[in-house]
Amino acid sequence: MPTRNLRDSVLTIYGKLNTGPWGPNTTIWHTIALDAGDLSWTETQNVIEVLDRGVLDHVRKGDEAPLDVSFSMKYQSLYGAGSTATTAYEAIKGVGEADSWRSVRDEDVYCVSLNFQVFNTSDVLEETISFHDFYHTSVEFSEGDEFNTLSVTGRSFITAPAIS
Repeated sequence: MPTRNLRDSVLTIYGKLNTGPWGPNTTIWHTIALDAGDLSWTETQNVIEVLDRGVLDHVRKGDEAPLDVSFSMKYQSLYGAGSTATTAYEAIKGVGEADSWRSVRDEDVYCVSLNFQVFNTSDVLEETISFHDFYHTSVEFSEGDEFNTLSVTGRSFITAPAIS
């Protein structure tokens, strides 16, 4: 199998509509081409190391931990400026054109789902890596010579991504 890179993938942010012409539970999305960006995640396995009088005895599972997820992209704009197109910033935060989105998880914190799709060289979908119940913990803007960058860091309230 050949190695994949930025040209072979796309990241999509999914949410739900509160209201609208399609009904209150319609899935809505915003797609990000990661032509100059990145995506990373970290799975954490907490382990309890049990000692018997100072000697290693055995290990057992510790508490579950959510996934750490981060991604960055070329900056275009924070708000769609009244257009019907939702920006990534709006979709992640549920503001602006995405203020009619509702959380995909019924919690106090606004959550979306992220799907990272990897295609082969014939534009045929090979794999989808999903991060459900994602909430942002920080959004960072960086000015650059060639282009500006928007970076998002957060957590997915699952222990491992769903892969299909």
